[in-house]
Amino acid sequence: MSFTHILKIRPEVLKKGGIEGIIDIENLRAQNVKAIENRPEDFFDLTYPTSDVCTVVQQLQQRFNSTEKSAGLFLLEGFKGSGKSHLELLIYHLFKNPMAAQPWLEKHNLVCQLPQDAIILIHKFTDFPLDSIWELIFSYLGATNHRNLNHQPNLDEFRQALGNRRLVLIFDELERGIQSIANDSIRQQNLAFLQMISEEALRSENAAVTIIASVYDSRKEPGATLKRVPRIDVKFSNTDDRQRIVLHRLFSNYLDLQKADVEPFIQSYVNFWKRHQIEVTEPYLDAFYASFPFTPELLEQVLLRAQISGGFQGPRSALGLLGTVVRLNHAKSDIITTAHLSLEDQELRNRLSDLDPNQKLLQCAQNDLRDLRQVPMASEIIASVLVATLTMGTRLPGLNEQQLARQVLKPGDDINKYYGALKALEKLGTYFQHQEGNYFFDQQEKPNARIEYRSLRIPADQALDYALNAWKNQLFQDSRAVVYRSLEQAKTELSALNKNDLRMMLSPRRLQAEERARLFYGVENRNQIILLEPKDEHFNGLDHADILKWAQRSLAAQELISTVADSDRKRQYERIGREDTSYILDCFKRAGLVFIWLQPDPTEKSGMAAEIESLGTAVNRDQVLKQLQENIFPRQRLEEHLLARLDEIVGKTVREIDAEYKRTLGFPIYVAYTTLLTAIKNLCQQGHLGITHENDQACGRLPILSAEELAYARIERPFEDVRLKGDLIQSKPIRTEPGSSEIGGTALDGEKRMVRPDEFAPELLSIRTGGAESPAKLQQEVAQKLNDFPNCQVALIQFYILAQLEQIDFSTLPAAVRGGLTGAGAITVDIAIKKNGAFSKAQVEQLAENLPLYQNAHYRAELKINPKTGGIQP
Repeated sequence: MSFTHILKIRPEVLKKGGIEGIIDIENLRAQNVKAIENRPEDFFDLTYPTSDVCTVVQQLQQRFNSTEKSAGLFLLEGFKGSGKSHLELLIYHLFKNPMAAQPWLEKHNLVCQLPQDAIILIHKFTDFPLDSIWELIFSYLGATNHRNLNHQPNLDEFRQALGNRRLVLIFDELERGIQSIANDSIRQQNLAFLQMISEEALRSENAAVTIIASVYDSRKEPGATLKRVPRIDVKFSNTDDRQRIVLHRLFSNYLDLQKADVEPFIQSYVNFWKRHQIEVTEPYLDAFYASFPFTPELLEQVLLRAQISGGFQGPRSALGLLGTVVRLNHAKSDIITTAHLSLEDQELRNRLSDLDPNQKLLQCAQNDLRDLRQVPMASEIIASVLVATLTMGTRLPGLNEQQLARQVLKPGDDINKYYGALKALEKLGTYFQHQEGNYFFDQQEKPNARIEYRSLRIPADQALDYALNAWKNQLFQDSRAVVYRSLEQAKTELSALNKNDLRMMLSPRRLQAEERARLFYGVENRNQIILLEPKDEHFNGLDHADILKWAQRSLAAQELISTVADSDRKRQYERIGREDTSYILDCFKRAGLVFIWLQPDPTEKSGMAAEIESLGTAVNRDQVLKQLQENIFPRQRLEEHLLARLDEIVGKTVREIDAEYKRTLGFPIYVAYTTLLTAIKNLCQQGHLGITHENDQACGRLPILSAEELAYARIERPFEDVRLKGDLIQSKPIRTEPGSSEIGGTALDGEKRMVRPDEFAPELLSIRTGGAESPAKLQQEVAQKLNDFPNCQVALIQFYILAQLEQIDFSTLPAAVRGGLTGAGAITVDIAIKKNGAFSKAQVEQLAENLPLYQNAHYRAELKINPKTGGIQP
């Protein structure tokens, strides 16, 4: 049901051009019969008897019908559109058209009997500026002997020109008329003349002179001069009158409307709001009855707050806006709220632009509407919040949730859609702000919201690629690792890697037994594949809404960085992008990793059994390899496995054994080839097996073979080593490099010599440090590791530095690192430093301390030491 069932809309409201709210005094002189100024009956019908109108009518009645002395000056003061011209035209018609005025006076219980012989002079100074007010008056009075006076007339001359007649002067835009006089002397004469006739208006006993003058500011001339005499001040300050003026101007039967008439409309809304815990107080309900068919918020904003903020010119501008929204919605709305001021209507946008001359906030709201138009109720929320923002003045900006709900929600609406739209705007609206409980628009965009909206355009598969690559490169720190997304993709990428190296397979979810079997089926050197799956068996990185959203936001931030020139905005986008990427990495980190050790098992449907091995807190490649080497497949486990298979490995070369372990699922996995060599040498030294090579046949001692020679040596059953019989043994000369871990019995000059068994150099001992954040911290850790070997010699030192440097100035880096690059950027530093020799503990510490310093870097060291010199035997 529409409010038009009880309210009659005036015909002009429904015309395309809408209400013409401007009173133009010039239409009287031009005798434009179609203009409202020349239709007194219609004019009176449109006039609401405000408190100012009633005051003026009563004062005119007293002035012309009482013997008591009364003020002869009516000073109308107000901004544009406040009603000054309307009141001047009303006074004119009261004098000129008393018959047309009488029904209106009686309807509103007013009495105004004015002299019919009064001379009415009405003049609009903006249309007809002049240099001499007295010349205008004298000419109108027919005082021809005074028309050409080039000086201000005195009081006697004025009285002589007036005679016994009564003169009513209506000066519209008087302030502009005085200010337009360029000559200062003439302007001062006009002010003096105004003072003279205003004083005469006060002193004349028969109300010979009555002046009605309108000004914008009585503190400026001519208002300052006119205020010197007693007067009737009209300031149009009653805010209740503004509301009644507008409603009376829009609806012809507004004054006849009863509370019972609007009760059904208002109660249906109030009951709906209360059911959904939307506050409706008694004062608000009273205001609603008075403002019907508009909500109190709408009238407050356009009639009061818009005036305070300076956007609207009195009731005139508000009348134009409200008349337009009535015309557009009268056939379909029970009540009209700020939600009806839709930005999708060009006419309404033009009206609202008066509140936003630069149209900056209007453009902000349109941008958010364009982005979120498809969200139900988004248009209504945006319209309401924009109008409240444009009219906020010095008050808190915008609307709170309760006020906003009363503008947007009507009976039958789904309140969940309202809250959903509100959350969508908070999250995705670039300029839609929420602060201290109020919703409003601000020209300062929200970087998070801009990124959030841009992220909606990022394809899901592109975002998933980004997230998985971030996991692989930044968290796992292995760009060659394969991330499982599909069987075909994983096998294709595996085939491109070196089959003799360890190949890392990262699965973002737990795989089924059949999937693992198909993944490993037909792959060369299957035992070199390290299959890692999430420790959290319910985690699925391929179908994780949060990871996908963070990735989309990170990519959106990267796109936006390239579109803005403002450095602060770029930094905000970069920060948000980094944060969202860190959320992705944290999510994968919390999911953890486990090693899936596959072994053939004919009893299983897939043909394979899987043992899930814990990797502790390992999240990157180095940590995983350390767990595999130290906890899952330590060298001792490999030695036990080799010994258990002695019958199978006898007669095979170490190289063949290596190949066998790489291709056979279920065999122990060694991280480094040297682990296999060390295990075989240990078994040989312990006499569990023998090693034969053309350069040495060893059993019960360490073979005197290089790593390359050992690869081609054969495994034999234990035998009696002839070299262990005597005190001395003969060794074949083997030249070694300084610091080498290979054991030999060769002099430095390469000549053969006889050595005793106890002269064989012991196997070098490996020492590794954990991660340190600076060279100084690494130096401390190295010192702590070497405390147990105070006199040792360090034969090999390897330092590793890994740093991810974000937003650095390239010019601060050495040219060898950056080349010719300058400016800001990011760089990944991955440095390995190796030194061979014979170093003391102090020298190693000094080397560590002298390493290059990088911020947010990871430092570690690996040392090969000869423990014999340190007093500790292996």
